[in-house]
Amino acid sequence: MLEQYRDDFVSFILADVRLNRYDNKFISNINKKYISQNRPLTIKQSEVFDVIVKKYTKQLKTLQVNYNDILALKWKNGFCSEAELAKYSYFRCIDNEMQLYFKFSKDDINEVRTLIYDDKCLFLNKNNSNKYNSEFIVSDNEKYNFYWDKLAKMWRGEFNVHLFRTLYDFAKKHNIKLDKSVIDIMHGTINHFGSKYLWETQLHLVNNRLYVNCIAETMLNTLNNFDLEDTTDINIENICTTLSIKPLSLYTTARSLLMTLIPNQSNMFDTKSKHSQEELYNYLKATGKRTIFYLPTVRSKLWNNFMNNSDNDFINKRQMRNWDINCVINQYSNNNIEREHISYELFNTVITTLGIDELMLSFPELGKFAMNNKFIRIR
Repeated sequence: MLEQYRDDFVSFILADVRLNRYDNKFISNINKKYISQNRPLTIKQSEVFDVIVKKYTKQLKTLQVNYNDILALKWKNGFCSEAELAKYSYFRCIDNEMQLYFKFSKDDINEVRTLIYDDKCLFLNKNNSNKYNSEFIVSDNEKYNFYWDKLAKMWRGEFNVHLFRTLYDFAKKHNIKLDKSVIDIMHGTINHFGSKYLWETQLHLVNNRLYVNCIAETMLNTLNNFDLEDTTDINIENICTTLSIKPLSLYTTARSLLMTLIPNQSNMFDTKSKHSQEELYNYLKATGKRTIFYLPTVRSKLWNNFMNNSDNDFINKRQMRNWDINCVINQYSNNNIEREHISYELFNTVITTLGIDELMLSFPELGKFAMNNKFIRIR
């Protein structure tokens, strides 16, 4: 037999053996992409080739070829090692798109499909569908917008924080080459925040995108309601108060406190110092708060109790009324005539010296409004 390598039999098999459609496609593919390009095959590709050749023993015998003679030969370019295979694989992020490619493996492909389509819908899935991934849909479950692109020969789809982390773990597990774009994102979300990042749930800003570390699965569906590319203070505040997590580490302590104050907390914001007053001013301006500034009247018992314990001129002199900021600041006393003129649809924030219980007793209507909107207790 003149043939020295298995490669020499490939054209013969394609031309003279009546292969079924699947087998013909497989051998044609390795002939076009590997043998004709002098590229080594993988061990699994070689094993599949062996199975196919053995399947057509009778046809080969008719053609006076013993299948064992073929399998006894080596491939001209040998096998591609796992390390070499890793060079051809990649996980990268380009222009707000995640792209994933790895060597053919039915188990790995099924694992990716499992990551994308979750029957219980526990993850941050998307409702988008398209012609590329429709073949993998087995029901009307929600799914990520992440699919196999037959033309580009890779998995691809829009960036999604939770799926990114899941695919990152998948790539590490299967020795898929990590692109610099992926490494930069991971460095930004892990290495830049110190040891606390490893256990403390907090919002982070990396490359103009919001991330939440150490997030519980119970939070994922809620987080999906937010645009994580919206880095405005109001969106950040809504995320943090809804999920009860810490704001950005780059914020000052005062700003973080203002963003997370809610009615059922006993925390208060101290406005006595000039710095804290500026923090409050900047917060209201940045978030565009439309504020009701409520203080008890001088005739009330609440006011007398407050004055007996306060030396804060910022509150006593109502200096907040003089601020030139882009939000409506109003002050209301607790008499019935003034209460009737509050148009609550114009506001979204209540600032007062009272605790929520005191506010509910003093001004029930405003107390209910504060419970469903932003509540800041100052002292």
